[in-house]
Amino acid sequence: MDTIRVEAYAGYQADQQPTAVHLLGMRRRVQRITRRWREPDGNYFRVQLEGGRSCVLQHSYRQNRWRVISLT
Repeated sequence: MDTIRVEAYAGYQADQQPTAVHLLGMRRRVQRITRRWREPDGNYFRVQLEGGRSCVLQHSYRQNRWRVISLT
């Protein structure tokens, strides 16, 4: 899908986990991460956003950017 703006917690590594997503003209806080996994191309997070929407986010290792993979 699209490259988006994601606010992320940066602990011992940069962009460790998403905390808010700027999507469809609004900032939506991540209420819960329901699943996370790693693939060769990046980290993936299935999250529940405030307002009831869910999405899968990818943080690319090589490009150091966030993308929305799916939105429901």
